[in-house]
Amino acid sequence: MFASDSTLSLSEGQFVALSNAERQSKSGEMMSQLASLKQLARAVAQAGRDAASKGDTAQARKHFTSLKQCGTALDSPDCLRIVQLVGQALKKMGDAELANIPP
Repeated sequence: MFASDSTLSLSEGQFVALSNAERQSKSGEMMSQLASLKQLARAVAQAGRDAASKGDTAQARKHFTSLKQCGTALDSPDCLRIVQLVGQALKKMGDAELANIPP
């Protein structure tokens, strides 16, 4: 999702430089990717909760660390502003908050 040719890696300047039709297309792609990312985040958070409930703190931390790394990637200067806001929110969450991401 964060490959250099991904919609999520466009800068705001690159997005603005697109034609209206391209912007609409890219916006659709971005929303689709964010929806997929949201599903992935839920699955990773659930896996972290499952590991924590079994007493496997190392595995739980691995899952919650992955969520924070995703937030860091989304918050990079090359991401569009809406994506950056999602990344900033994820980065601010502690492990306990990440564990409570609703399904």
